Amino acid sequence: MTADLDILLRNADPLRQPTSATPADDQVLLAARRRVDQARATALPPRAGSRQPAWRHRLTLVAAAAALLTAVPLVLSAVLPEDSRAPGVVPAAVASDGTLDCGTGYAEPIDAEEAGIRLLPDHVPAGWSLDAVFARSTTATGWCLPPSLAVLRIGLDGTVTGRLAVLGPLQATIDEKVLGGSAADTVDGRPARLFAFDVGEPFQRWIWSDDDGRQWVAEAAGLPLDEARRVLAATSTDGSEVSWDPAVAPAWTAVHRRTGAPYDTTRTGLDWYVRFRDDGQERLVEVVHGQDAVPMLSHASVGSRLIDLGGHQALISPTTDGARASVEIEVAPGTVASLQATDDLAAVEDLLASLRSVPADDPRLEQHWTE
Repeated sequence: MTADLDILLRNADPLRQPTSATPADDQVLLAARRRVDQARATALPPRAGSRQPAWRHRLTLVAAAAALLTAVPLVLSAVLPEDSRAPGVVPAAVASDGTLDCGTGYAEPIDAEEAGIRLLPDHVPAGWSLDAVFARSTTATGWCLPPSLAVLRIGLDGTVTGRLAVLGPLQATIDEKVLGGSAADTVDGRPARLFAFDVGEPFQRWIWSDDDGRQWVAEAAGLPLDEARRVLAATSTDGSEVSWDPAVAPAWTAVHRRTGAPYDTTRTGLDWYVRFRDDGQERLVEVVHGQDAVPMLSHASVGSRLIDLGGHQALISPTTDGARASVEIEVAPGTVASLQATDDLAAVEDLLASLRSVPADDPRLEQHWTE
């Protein structure tokens, strides 16, 4: 059974007739959570063969799945510049855990010669056969931005045992009448709203405004609330900048801090896909390239393990079903390739480490390119 979100969502489309391949709700939820965790700001590919913007419908399906995880709505009334309002842009909205809505966008199939990234592996596991290669040019407008600051607590074996990220500033205002599910708190000396959960692992999210009315969001994972507050105290904001004081939390490592202008709410990128068949099973290499060279570690989840693959940083992350692992490798700054492993982790690592850039006239592309 595939764990690829695009396929699951396509099969779960309520406009399609149900078949034996129609996934159960839990499969869609698991895949949706994995995609959101790994690429919050990345647009999803449209259906094969479509050159029309098709992301909005997919967002509806993701939102429907995510709604099952929360109960009380919280809405952010977004203020977007007029020149950034793409067709179908909606105000940013979050559920009762304060999660930002990704907004809207589209992904358009492109040809191999148009792709700025063309990666194929030198090493393919025995029994695997190359089935298809395709790419998508993506555009998204919304509030699922890269973190302006990401810090990790990393164990001696490379396992991430705690994570804190600060996102912002966001030019949005909170509707105070719909703050259900949150509690009053303080961040950086300013009033904040706190959403705290302890399902599987502790998780907290704060939303607050700075002195100029900008919105900031902080997320902590893997920590009791008291400890999360102590780590958050090592951060501060000044205008659009966010700072980190390592003396306050010496056991933590800053893996990313934005030094330029705030991330744009309209974002472009490229998704590159290489699909294999393994004894009838689909195995999909997904390569995501964003407009900002944000380090892969900025989205590392608690429980993932940092390793080296061919001189590149890589992460092995357990999946929610426990039977698979997600392997990600930072091919280049801002370019991350991922592949699911089952009992073939070593082979998957070898394949990802062997990814190489190929010219547009590579015979494998000519044979297997598809939209």
